[in-house]
Amino acid sequence: KKIIPVLCRPVEKDSIPKCIVDLQFTSFHNEAYKDIFNDLIQVIEIDRDFARKHTEIQERATEWFQHEHSDDFLLNITAYNNAESWISEAGIKIDAFYSAKFKKPPIDTETKKLSSIVRLELKSCKKKPKPTQLQLQYILTSKAAIIKEKEKEAAIANSLKRRLRTAWIALSISVILLGVSGVATYMAVESKKEAVKAQKEAERQKNIAFEQKKIAEKEKVLADNARKKAVKARKEAVKAQKEAELQKNIAFEQKKIADKEKAIAQEERKKAITNKRKADAAATIAQIQRKKADEQTQIAIREKAHADSLKKIEYAKSLALLADKLSTSNKEQA
Repeated sequence: KKIIPVLCRPVEKDSIPKCIVDLQFTSFHNEAYKDIFNDLIQVIEIDRDFARKHTEIQERATEWFQHEHSDDFLLNITAYNNAESWISEAGIKIDAFYSAKFKKPPIDTETKKLSSIVRLELKSCKKKPKPTQLQLQYILTSKAAIIKEKEKEAAIANSLKRRLRTAWIALSISVILLGVSGVATYMAVESKKEAVKAQKEAERQKNIAFEQKKIAEKEKVLADNARKKAVKARKEAVKAQKEAELQKNIAFEQKKIADKEKAIAQEERKKAITNKRKADAAATIAQIQRKKADEQTQIAIREKAHADSLKKIEYAKSLALLADKLSTSNKEQA
């Protein structure tokens, strides 16, 4: 992530957070809005390109480190020039480390350890995101390999030049001795042939070296493409694995919900059975109570009939008694 501070009004430096105080501010205070806005867009685009290259070089440096500093993963001449241009934007000049004022090389080719001057230069860099120590080790090791390859090619060229010079010296001697004898003439002709042969051999070796260089660069490009495809495939595999884990977690959560709902359903079914049993028991009790009520009603009816019978008997007795009294009264009157 990039942070680009924008100053919209005057502010005291002490009040600015330490994490951004050293960054380059874009001031909108007392400035033409259109002009300064275009400058801000340009800063954003430039930083974005720098950050993208930072990520790309970091990935290649990490791959080189993971393969135990193998020369097969170093930068070729074109990629190195791009990396050198990128790191120079951060204020680090690679060629300056090889000047006469530095007694030690910038990096130990065996241990890949940076010199103290290089580490100090890297520490003082204020460009964000700051180049890492691994990136600088990777770039310097690539430069050392390129220098070594150039020295090897120069040694081959010097060897061919020495052979050619020897052949021409032999040819010159043969020409000087041409008048001495026919043997000298023969030797001169042979020396010339040898010189021509040596020159052709030199040209052939030069062509072979050029073709090998082209093949090496082509293989480097193929290796870079293969590396990018491998990185992409690895990212896709990680993404697929994360998606699988997500689906697994979703399935697990859905199973938990289903189990919970199943438990609730079982509990509800148990409650329904219990309620049904209670309802059946209540119905049975109600039936018994209704039967008892019917029996009580029958008893009450019988008791009422009995009471009515008693009342009739009492009424008949009362009538008989009254009749007796009337009869007695009539007799007394008579």
